[in-house]
Parts: sequence; structure tokens; C-alpha cells
Amino acid sequence: MVKNSALRIPPAPVAGGIFAINLPRFSIRWLETRLALLTLLHMSKAEIIAELPKLTAEDRSDILARLWQMEETSGPTDREKQLLDEAQAAYEANPDAGSPWSEVEARLRRRV
Repeated sequence: MVKNSALRIPPAPVAGGIFAINLPRFSIRWLETRLALLTLLHMSKAEIIAELPKLTAEDRSDILARLWQMEETSGPTDREKQLLDEAQAAYEANPDAGSPWSEVEARLRRRV
């Protein structure tokens, strides 16, 4: 941990006081706060990724849900918009070029 007298990362909450044996699951709010503080301390992306396996499956699921929520609220990028426009133009130029979903699904099921 980087030492900084102006910024202190709080320790994980402990159930039952200082001598507790079982630690509670971390709340998503606590994780978000801790991640924000670690980011402020210039934690690299590689360091953050290295910490993820140490989290419980439930905590990783919460983080993934939050990331998807952030992605959805930001909308498509300019490149994604361009790709969607190109796909729409290709469809409009030749709408019969593709296959209906029922045919695609049938072909995929035959492969399995």
C-alpha cells in the first residue's frame, strides 16, 4: 500500500469486534469506496486485475454488474455507432442476403 498522510484507506469491516473469526462479506459500497481510493493512489490496471481473484464470487458478480451498468449508461462509442450504421446500410442494400433466425438456429443445432 502506498503511504499517504492525506489519504488513508479504511480497513475491511470486521464482524464481532477485533477478535472475530468470521469476516462478513464485503458490501459493494465498501468495495466501490476501496477501489476509488486505490485508484486515487494510482493503482495500475494490472494491479486491480491481480486483486480480482482474491474476491468472492459474489463480490466479483457485483463488480461485473456495476461495470455493465456503467457500460449501458455510457451508450455506444463512435466506432460502435459506425459499425451499426454500416450493418444497417448493408441490410437495406440487400435485405434478402441474410437468413432468418429460425434457419440459423436449425443449422447450429445440427452441428451439435
